Amino acid sequence: MKRLLIVAMTAVFVAAAVGCAKKPAPPPPTPEAAVTDVRGYFPAEPKLTWVYEGSGNEYAGFTARAMLREGDRVQFSHNSGGTRLGQVYQVSAAEVTLLFSREEFYSDASLLAEKPNRHRVILKAPLKAGASWESAQERREVVGVSEAVQVPAGTYHNVVKIKVTSLAAQAGGQTFEYYAPDIGLVLREFIAGQDRIVSRLKAHKQTPASEVKEGTLTIEGTPHKVVLSLVEGDPLPFYTYAPPDLAVSRATSPEGTEFRFSARFGGQQRDDVYLAIFFYPPGMTTDQAVLRAANGISKPGWIVKGSEKRYTWSVREWTLRDTVRTPARVGHLAVGQHKDMLFHVMSYMPPEFGDGFGPRSRLILEQFMWTDTNEKLQ
Repeated sequence: MKRLLIVAMTAVFVAAAVGCAKKPAPPPPTPEAAVTDVRGYFPAEPKLTWVYEGSGNEYAGFTARAMLREGDRVQFSHNSGGTRLGQVYQVSAAEVTLLFSREEFYSDASLLAEKPNRHRVILKAPLKAGASWESAQERREVVGVSEAVQVPAGTYHNVVKIKVTSLAAQAGGQTFEYYAPDIGLVLREFIAGQDRIVSRLKAHKQTPASEVKEGTLTIEGTPHKVVLSLVEGDPLPFYTYAPPDLAVSRATSPEGTEFRFSARFGGQQRDDVYLAIFFYPPGMTTDQAVLRAANGISKPGWIVKGSEKRYTWSVREWTLRDTVRTPARVGHLAVGQHKDMLFHVMSYMPPEFGDGFGPRSRLILEQFMWTDTNEKLQ
């Protein structure tokens, strides 16, 4: 009896030891929750703007804007620098579909009633790993719905990753698109062998104005209707509009940031006909800005005189004449202040350009709006 008890106890001990030696099996991974309403991954309220920086292709960087909305249809503009597209999407809880697209569309006119010429389903519920659909000669497959993505605009979580494969014959490469909740597309990658074209979200914001609008340019007393293009100062708090025959450039250095509007009449740009809006670096006093502006136009061969106020916003103004060039160039410089921000506005041109370029300069300043106070410059 005692021997049987010892054997039984030994068996229990061995069984317990074996049980302790075995590690419990890990719980099965929690499946990703399916997204049943895709609208959160494709915000489409008018004035929302997405700015993307690109690499691998000159058109990889672009700007997208939600322009108009009626019901479930939304009109976007897509500006890559090479062309501007007008696009109409249908946005519902079930899916987001591209219905219409027009190239070279430089207008804010509505396209919402246009007859569809596309049917590309961008997002389709439920969004869950493994889900797929086909449309417009492409196949889209959801790779995951809980990705983490870091781009210049920030780090985003619970991102939906979609693989896009072309069904067209001889098509090569694959595209991966990443959509973040409440933001939309944050990253797009096209990979074909060693080639990689990437668009990364740089900024997501509300644009307080239309991308283009109609304006009136009055030259020698005659009004002319022109299409004006939006010029944004972001992160500087302003925007303005420029006529189509001006080249707009932006340059930033430790000295400050300059926006230059140069004449491009007849397709030929002139470096001696321009309006410059220059912002001084933070921390500079008004006296320092005035001194620096005065020093900047104190050049050999330049005749500089103090000027009466041309602008209500200025703290100091000068007229100037560059006698080094033949014929001489004339100009005007004014230093202004907005809150604790100091800036100057300078015009420069041959005298014979005054009748043509002068009204264009005035129009730019008339359209100038401070976004932090919603006030015009003048």
